[in-house]
Amino acid sequence: MNRQEYILSKIVQECSEVQKVCTKAQFFGLDSVNHETGKTNILCLIDEWFDIFTAIEKLAEHINLDISNMNPDLDAKSERFEKFYEVSVSLGKST
Repeated sequence: MNRQEYILSKIVQECSEVQKVCTKAQFFGLDSVNHETGKTNILCLIDEWFDIFTAIEKLAEHINLDISNMNPDLDAKSERFEKFYEVSVSLGKST
């Protein structure tokens, strides 16, 4: 496995960890303490997010992509998120 493949595998692994923490939070709540780490689920989720972000930074560095000036349109992303949440509510899938 070369470095790029390793980094991509780490991103997949960390995304899986986010899924695991989100599932635990759904079952037990965001404030529930993870017995393995002693941290709440929300803190575990934040830690995993930073692991993903770090791996993405390493990938960008590996392929010589400068992401330091990338500014996603967070307002547009937030609006899109809310739009699809409202669709889910209208379909009776969310409250």
